[in-house]
Amino acid sequence: MKVLLLPNPVLEAGRPKSYVPLGVLSLATVLRDDGIDVEILDVNAVCSDATYREIPEAVVARRPDVVGFSTWCNYYLDLTKCARIVRELAPHTKILFGGVQATHTDRETVQAFPQVHVVARGECDHTIGDIVRSIHDPDKLRKVPGVTFMHRGNIIRTPDQGPVPDLDRLPLPDYSLIPSLDKIERIGVDVGRGCPFRCGYCVTNSMGGGRFRQRSVESVIKLIKSLVEDYGKDYLRIEHDLLTLNRTWLMTFCNALIAEHMNIRWECFSRIDTIDDEMVDCMARAGCNFIYFGIETGSPRMQKLLNKRLNLERAPAVVRKVCDAGIIAGSGFIIGFPQEESADLAQTMRLMLEVYFSGERGISDILTWLLVPFPGSPLFEKYGNRLALDEHLSNFSVSPATLVDTEFAKRYPQVFSTLYHYVPEHVDRDHFVRVAHLMMNLVSLRYTAFVLLKDPELGYPESLLDRIEDLDLPEGNIFNHIATSHSLMSVSQFIARRVNLLGHSSHYIHELMRFDLAFNRPKLSGEGAESTYVESFSFDVTAFIKEVRADGYRHLPRDIIYEPCAVLFRKRPDGAVDYMKLPAVFGSHGSSLHFGRRLTG
Repeated sequence: MKVLLLPNPVLEAGRPKSYVPLGVLSLATVLRDDGIDVEILDVNAVCSDATYREIPEAVVARRPDVVGFSTWCNYYLDLTKCARIVRELAPHTKILFGGVQATHTDRETVQAFPQVHVVARGECDHTIGDIVRSIHDPDKLRKVPGVTFMHRGNIIRTPDQGPVPDLDRLPLPDYSLIPSLDKIERIGVDVGRGCPFRCGYCVTNSMGGGRFRQRSVESVIKLIKSLVEDYGKDYLRIEHDLLTLNRTWLMTFCNALIAEHMNIRWECFSRIDTIDDEMVDCMARAGCNFIYFGIETGSPRMQKLLNKRLNLERAPAVVRKVCDAGIIAGSGFIIGFPQEESADLAQTMRLMLEVYFSGERGISDILTWLLVPFPGSPLFEKYGNRLALDEHLSNFSVSPATLVDTEFAKRYPQVFSTLYHYVPEHVDRDHFVRVAHLMMNLVSLRYTAFVLLKDPELGYPESLLDRIEDLDLPEGNIFNHIATSHSLMSVSQFIARRVNLLGHSSHYIHELMRFDLAFNRPKLSGEGAESTYVESFSFDVTAFIKEVRADGYRHLPRDIIYEPCAVLFRKRPDGAVDYMKLPAVFGSHGSSLHFGRRLTG
């Protein structure tokens, strides 16, 4: 028997991107050790574009007896179509679906798509051998836990097999099974599974049965040594849904990395309430380069409703500490909860900028998502019958470059619910989309965003939210138009109109918007390396920015240099942009002017 395992498709900048599929790698290692001929097909390496149309031919060419598809919420629709083509080309090949999406739509999938012979639910590392050996015999398959399949017109769903209780009993993954390993820069390392929290929007808890587990530090260090010494890999994704929950384990792990002098960089996931200053310092010394915090909402009311229950007052301080330690902080926020009200949105918009300006030199990464209706989540249990579909498919569930057959998706809403959205109870869906578009573009208008946050007379965020319907949206999915010249100009014009209606037509934010647009222009112009632009401003914006940065983006400057100022913007060969104030010959001398709230004269 030959088994072919396929990782889920992943795009980066619209192109297939190879990565380490940890679930597939674990299964392949288990099967190989069980004496089964197994191969991983890197679909992201063999396919040329976002359609992944080469998958069926590549599969059939390898003549497998069983094909296993790993499924996430993205590309699930396309994988069902791909499986149909594979079955037509190779009728005797059995098709197995596994992963998060298949697990939570198992009944609906096998009933709607006969090309999917079996769905393996949850963690199946300890049952995968039995599944592939029994897949041709329904009577044997009935005795294997954790599978769903159709037999004689009936859905057969065997009892859950439960999560793997002891991860150290699994073999260490054999990275030589990954065909494109030499081309992958960020290498995933599975150090543990499961999350004890049951946040309303998430399915992680249900996938692991709510059980938090970790491999022993000794086994993880052994695996990392192999990646460094045998494969020359020095940037790792330490994969665990919540790495920092077990403080003792984390500190032991970090101290072991420090003692081994492996000189690696790594990234992980955390919560702002499961990390402290000592942990951050130790992680930094051990090579941690990036920590992702799922904050999700700035509303205490929504935190409670979603069972997230973070102390939001801690968020800016935690992010600042992480960035001060030399670690990049990424903070995720979700827009579009069905219970969300305008006041909740306003609190989220404010916290997003407070966190954004809490990082090293005032900047941390902010990631904004539109909510995805995940089957199996507590929210889906309550609102899964209130689904709607529009062109703004969430950037979490679908890469913007993905071509989605929405008409096909409409036929199976319960299978492809992650392409949909919940019908909101209090806020127009259109408002959610516009807020997401505004915030994702606003973080590219750095100093505009800073003044909006810090100047109370501008009334952020309510002054923008109250008329959010006036923000022009681009045609098509908004996520295809983030930080483009058109979108940045549109957002700037929207902010300018709102500021003017507040009676601040001469406010200094207008000049800072012009600076932000000029700063982005070299990156977006499409011109060659080292292109340059010169813009003139009515006050010394460079002095303003220097003082803001020196203060760590905590306060607005007290004074500005009120003199015309010319600034040169230059695109470097690496794509980054530099700027510099030109000599005084390009402008006239003036005097220092106390801000008040606006520029005059």
